[in-house]
Amino acid sequence: MEGYKRGVWAGARVAATCLGVFLAGGAAFGGIMTDSFDRPDSSYMGPDWTEQFSNFRIEGSQARTEPGDTDLSAALMTVTGFEAADPIVQVTARYGGSARPMYVALVSRYLDDDNCIFVKIQDNNVDGLYDVAMFYRGNNSLSGLVPAWWEYLTPFTEARIEIAVSGDTLVLSIDRNFDGTPETVVTRTGLPTGLGLGVGLGGYNDASMDDFFALPEPATLGLLALGGLGFLLRRRPR
Repeated sequence: MEGYKRGVWAGARVAATCLGVFLAGGAAFGGIMTDSFDRPDSSYMGPDWTEQFSNFRIEGSQARTEPGDTDLSAALMTVTGFEAADPIVQVTARYGGSARPMYVALVSRYLDDDNCIFVKIQDNNVDGLYDVAMFYRGNNSLSGLVPAWWEYLTPFTEARIEIAVSGDTLVLSIDRNFDGTPETVVTRTGLPTGLGLGVGLGGYNDASMDDFFALPEPATLGLLALGGLGFLLRRRPR
């Protein structure tokens, strides 16, 4: 598959434009982690990933989670060796197959399965569309990350999703038409302390994810600021 052009949106807030590619096996550039999952089907995610709970697999050049509607299907994996207090994490979420209880999650400040920022988009109505975002502390736990831990969404089947964390603030952005400008931006404040530095992905019931991207503290790198939480990546032709 072809690579993405990484461009930073938000007009005057653009600090730089960089060109890069997703690599099939995952790769880090100065702390930036990318993975296209563009490799042969396998139950092994590669050395850049640590499966913390349940199982992921490579299928059809995407990351997929364990099928099944049980607690054991709440898969979570983290990027091996990646640490950042205020990262940006992105993935493309796709809805494939029949309508079912399913979610895709972005994970930040991972310490362990009970102590991390876990933001998921979910088919809550089981109608074949992602329609709600939930903000949890821990892997699909019912422990709300912040008091307002639920947000209804304009339903979609495919989107580029991002969470950006800075201090006690989290911003979820959703780009449904892959033009680099999110149609939905949801902000939550009052994040808890006592979390970790890892990042990763979560998914449930044969969820499908593509083109993972993680960026450490953007202000430190001089690429982004909190006010310009843009999508660095655009959809690849499939």
